[in-house]
Amino acid sequence: MSNAESMYSMPCELWWLIFKLMSPVDLASFSRCSTMFRELGTCFKEEMYTVQRALGKFLLDVEMGDYQDLQADTGLLVAGSGVLGFFNHDDDLRDYDTFCELSQCGTVGNWYIDRGFEFQPSAVQMSVFANEFTHTLDVQRSQNRVVAIAIDEDVRDCVYDNVVAEWTFKRGCGIVRLLATDGIPLKGLLSVHSTCCMNVLSHRAAYCCFPKLTLEQQATVLIDLCAPFTEPQMKTVKMHQMQGFSVQFKPSGRVVCNAKSALTFLYSRYLGDKHCYKIPLKYLGKRTPMDDYIEANTWSLAYTRKLNTCDYYPIDVPGTRTEYIASTSFASKLETQLIVLRGQIQSGLIT
Repeated sequence: MSNAESMYSMPCELWWLIFKLMSPVDLASFSRCSTMFRELGTCFKEEMYTVQRALGKFLLDVEMGDYQDLQADTGLLVAGSGVLGFFNHDDDLRDYDTFCELSQCGTVGNWYIDRGFEFQPSAVQMSVFANEFTHTLDVQRSQNRVVAIAIDEDVRDCVYDNVVAEWTFKRGCGIVRLLATDGIPLKGLLSVHSTCCMNVLSHRAAYCCFPKLTLEQQATVLIDLCAPFTEPQMKTVKMHQMQGFSVQFKPSGRVVCNAKSALTFLYSRYLGDKHCYKIPLKYLGKRTPMDDYIEANTWSLAYTRKLNTCDYYPIDVPGTRTEYIASTSFASKLETQLIVLRGQIQSGLIT
């Protein structure tokens, strides 16, 4: 039997093992080689990139449709190492961070509790979630400062910028953190400590913001971290190194000045752009799926002497339930257009 004949007769199980070693981009390129490879690649993607696999580490199958409805209603985003594992086929990664605007967190937390999750309060939190949430909301509204975040030596308890409170829920082996954001949940994702963690699930799709860097080059760039590192931050760096990532403290000038690079500061970024890998997810909810407005937000990367960061400006759009963010280079132009829009609304030209 020739090598070609042997390859075509390989069992699907062996193909699956090979495909798991490929990045999504490599798999797409492989699928274009022949009709058989395209069929095999399609079958693999239909089996691996599903809602059940994306959420199944902390939710039951019968809950996933309701959870997508919850995401659509509240803007809840799912991130954490479990989402990274969805993209790189590592089912041992099970930590989930769910970002939600503070005012909507009561609805999300009660959803978890109604389905058997137990609230795991920290030493400084009240034992009943409803009481803890009400207290946090009152303090945040009156003082407008960060509250109720437990800080200890566990690397999972890194404090994100734009996150004003954190609550943990557990059911069996499934653990999920609810992180309340000051503004849209996307702000929380953009403040995570490294690019390999910038992966997120909305109610309609899964996004990997830096697929070439994360999935192909097995590298990560630190975000909003500067030396000297604290002990938890150093644990974060070592954790990524143990996962096989090459940690970059500063990308090279050649990379950040390259307009074709995902790390460039020359152009704005948004979820679903040409640098991002997007996997549409089947909507299992009971209602007609809402549009995914998360892709309407933009940001840009910025590099200072001390750190790398995501740069953006909050935008108040008339008639919307929540704010949007825009890269600072685009924000001034957008604000000018919004001033005109507000004037037209006030004059009755637009209703």
